[in-house]
Amino acid sequence: MNMKALFMGVAVLAAAALLSSFAAAVEAAPAKEQPPPTRLAFTAFEGEKEAPVPGTNLAVFLSGGYGLPDMEELDRYVDYINGHFSGTVSHVHHYSQIGFGVEWRGPAGFFAGMGFQWIDSGVKGSTVFSGKTSAFRIDIDAGGLELYGGKRWFRLAGPVGLEALAGAGWYRSRYREKENGYDVSGNCWAPGFRGGLGIVVECTEHLMVHAGASYRFLRFDDYENGTGTVRFVSPGHPDAEADFSGFLFEGRAAWRF
Repeated sequence: MNMKALFMGVAVLAAAALLSSFAAAVEAAPAKEQPPPTRLAFTAFEGEKEAPVPGTNLAVFLSGGYGLPDMEELDRYVDYINGHFSGTVSHVHHYSQIGFGVEWRGPAGFFAGMGFQWIDSGVKGSTVFSGKTSAFRIDIDAGGLELYGGKRWFRLAGPVGLEALAGAGWYRSRYREKENGYDVSGNCWAPGFRGGLGIVVECTEHLMVHAGASYRFLRFDDYENGTGTVRFVSPGHPDAEADFSGFLFEGRAAWRF
C-alpha cells in the first residue's frame, strides 16, 4: 500500500469520526423551552375559529318573496261585483315579489343595505251585464326602494346562523281596472315598514343564502289619474285601495366580494 492511499484512508476515517461526534453533541444538547401560550394568543386563536369565512364587507343579492296581503276593501269590492253582476272574480290571496340590492356588513354581526323591490298582484274573472259576459280584471303592482338594517349571529349550528332585520321604504303603486270597454287606472305613493327574523347559511367563502319571514305594513289608498281619485264602482264609490300589509316570506342569494 503506498503512502498516498494510506493518507487518504486516515483522512476519511477522521472526518467520519468528527461528524459522528458533532451529531451526538447536537442530540445531547438540551432543547430550548418554548414559552407557554398567553391568554391573548389563546383568545386570538379562538376568535379565528369562530370568525365568519373570509371576504370583504360588500355583497350584492337577488331576492324573491311570497306575501299574504290583507286586501279587505278590494275583496269587499270583488264580492259586490260577483253578487250583482254574476261575477266569477277571485279574491287576492297572495302577491309575488322580486328584488335586488347591495348590502354592507359591519362589525359584531351588524349589517345595513338597500334594495329595490317589485310587487305584483291582481284578480281576474268574468261578469254578466245586460245578458253579455265580459272579462273583468284588476292589476295592481308596486315598486320601491327599501333601506334596512339588522344583526346576525353566525354559525349557531355549523354554517347556519340567525338574523333579525327591520326596514323602511317608499313605494309607488299602479292600479288598473278593465271590463267591457271600461278602463281606469291611477298611481299612488306610500311608505312601507317591516321587521322580521330569518336564517342565513354561509355556503362558500362568497355565497350566502337567506330565508326569513317578516311582517310588512304597506297600504295604498289614494290612487290618482290626473282627473281625480280612482274609485271602486260600488255603492258610495269608495276610494280604490290596495293593502299589501301582512306576512312576507322571502329568500335571498347574496354574493360577497
